[in-house]
Amino acid sequence: MFNPKDGEILPVLIRNSRGELMGTGISNEKGFRKSIERQEAWLLDGKTGRLLPAPRIRGFQEIRHRDGYYEIISREISADTDPAPADAAQKTPGEGTETAEMTDAGDVQGSGENEPVTGSAAGAEKDPEDPSYGEYGMFLRRLEETIRRRREEMPPGSYTTHLFEKGEEKIRKKTGEEAVELLLARDNQELASEAADLMYHMMVLFVQRGMKFGDAVEVLRSRHS
Repeated sequence: MFNPKDGEILPVLIRNSRGELMGTGISNEKGFRKSIERQEAWLLDGKTGRLLPAPRIRGFQEIRHRDGYYEIISREISADTDPAPADAAQKTPGEGTETAEMTDAGDVQGSGENEPVTGSAAGAEKDPEDPSYGEYGMFLRRLEETIRRRREEMPPGSYTTHLFEKGEEKIRKKTGEEAVELLLARDNQELASEAADLMYHMMVLFVQRGMKFGDAVEVLRSRHS
């Protein structure tokens, strides 16, 4: 069943870089956000209502919110004439990730591309006294820096920009929704995905408030030192 709290369901037009229509699907606000955050297309499955990664879009470039519909632009379109079924599309070995169906106007295949966090965590100096010391902490610091730059530059088409434009109450609302979705997650992959969404929205809220994610880390350290 489709979840009304995830936003209005809108059609999705999938085009190549030349503007040619290659396929269609449906999505909602959460799918729009996930597509921007993960740099891959997320569509609603027409049968189950679940939001899933689209199976046939390769070289995802961007998603735009038009008047009454979404538009996905991809850099590369698969030329396969006998595409695999949606649930048998390319997967990472050992994974059983479900994928969403789309109506073909040409065959496209999924991309595992993710939006990079700018800056090199590997090249950053590590301070052993810093509570965020370590691989995970360094990545979170870089992510926080990226969100902070979004707040300063407000680039159009960015979901992070969209949140900052809507203001703190909108950010709080989305953070609360992600917390509920985390509680409803049943398998490990879904749990990790929803936890990532929650952490991202928490960081956006912290930046909006002029705080640092390290403020929460300091509280944890004081409680467990």
